[in-house]
Amino acid sequence: LPLSPAARANATRGRATFETLRFERGHDVRVLTLPVLRNGALVEVVQVGMSLAQRELTLRRYFQSLLVLIP
Repeated sequence: LPLSPAARANATRGRATFETLRFERGHDVRVLTLPVLRNGALVEVVQVGMSLAQRELTLRRYFQSLLVLIP
């Protein structure tokens, strides 16, 4: 996953970053970036990401249901 400028800056300060990244074709990924510190110094950056495709599908279906149910 790409490391955004904000995530990089936060990692150097020892702070986690929680953000949503948009990739080609509108694919969104929720990403948590965590700094790994040893003796107060940044030694690594760990990222965990999850696709938001299922969320988008659920919201689309919910919206379609509302369109049908609301006169």
